[in-house]
Amino acid sequence: MVPSVVGAATVQGLAVYLAVLGLPAWTALGSLEDHHPANLGMVTGVVVMLMLVLHVVYPLLSRAPQASLRRAGASVALTSATVALFHVLLIFFGAPVLDLVDRTLMLATLLAFLCVLPLTTAVGLVSFDAYVETVLHQRWRSHDERQATCTFLGTLFGAYIGALLLPLDWDRPWQQWPLPCVYGAVYGHLVGLLVSTLWHVFSHGIHKRYD
Repeated sequence: MVPSVVGAATVQGLAVYLAVLGLPAWTALGSLEDHHPANLGMVTGVVVMLMLVLHVVYPLLSRAPQASLRRAGASVALTSATVALFHVLLIFFGAPVLDLVDRTLMLATLLAFLCVLPLTTAVGLVSFDAYVETVLHQRWRSHDERQATCTFLGTLFGAYIGALLLPLDWDRPWQQWPLPCVYGAVYGHLVGLLVSTLWHVFSHGIHKRYD
């Protein structure tokens, strides 16, 4: 069980890292800073496809436990709905209301598919209280729920830390909106994967939640 968990986390971490940071920098596309926001749009699309393959398509094809078309469809629908929610929240936190709308939407999409999709596919079609128990009270039924919680919190916290760098008067290319949040979200996601994997390796206990 441990090797499969480590392998799955490694695949997801490498896929996200290479899609956002490796692909633009190591190919003729150029870095996100040099070709912004065109490359950010491309990267966002790649991340969306990767997360859908890892958390929706692959579980269905491999006949994973609890995987079903109904559950997958509901997860994708809920994740898509949270794109609008994240967009509004980003505006509340200081994102431009009318200017750079496309860039804010890209960040909202990236956040939704990095942190919400894994959570909804892991927890499933349950009540809001069950999500509160999973994320805030750490009442997990499986490692998937634990990993989804860690990546959910890590992605959002990383994006928040990145936002703190935006007002600094450094005038760096990577400070263009919303690149610091994008980078922070990716690194936070990777930290979440690492924490959940180490947690699984060194502590096999899961606090059961009963719906």
